[in-house]
Amino acid sequence: MAFLLVDIEAFKTINAEAGRMIGDRVLRTVGRAIQASTRGTDFVGRIGGDEFAVVLGECADPRPAVERIFVALHGETTGGDHPPPRAHAAVDPVQLFRIAEDALASVRGSGRARAATRDYPVEAAVPASVGLTRG
Repeated sequence: MAFLLVDIEAFKTINAEAGRMIGDRVLRTVGRAIQASTRGTDFVGRIGGDEFAVVLGECADPRPAVERIFVALHGETTGGDHPPPRAHAAVDPVQLFRIAEDALASVRGSGRARAATRDYPVEAAVPASVGLTRG
């Protein structure tokens, strides 16, 4: 499995300048784009503010999903290198979320349309956490 966090960069500015109705429309549009980029068995949900969570079940390699989401949101690929997938491991959901938050924090403020991965810290780790920003 893989767990992704997607953040809409500069969303507060959208709300402040265009109004909350437009901000709500942006949230719905981003949510639909992410949902359309994933499989029917995956979970996509807004977790608050301008962040979305994506759970990719039975996913040995999240890179294709990350690329599909980037193309849907930006019209381009991430252009980044990702670590090779590893064997599946038992996952603590709280720790997984914290790792994904760390990945997201590492790309926030470093420009738009960025992705970062973090391995789950066990011997047989899967690159389970990815942080994305929406530019």
